[in-house]
Amino acid sequence: MLRNLAGHQLYTSTGDLCQGIKQKFIIDELATGMYQVAVIAVNQSTIKTFVIEEHPAQTGVSLQS
Repeated sequence: MLRNLAGHQLYTSTGDLCQGIKQKFIIDELATGMYQVAVIAVNQSTIKTFVIEEHPAQTGVSLQS
């Protein structure tokens, strides 16, 4: 799942994790701000927050723990 920090889901998908998971996102279409990527399984979940911010002549992405 991909969502912004206001809780709006921008992408969601379900599937069998036994084969692993691979998903690509086109993040240059996202507005500046904070977002979360979450992988949720039956007994555990992993959520990572990342920030998209503008810099003159470039766009940066930084992961947060």
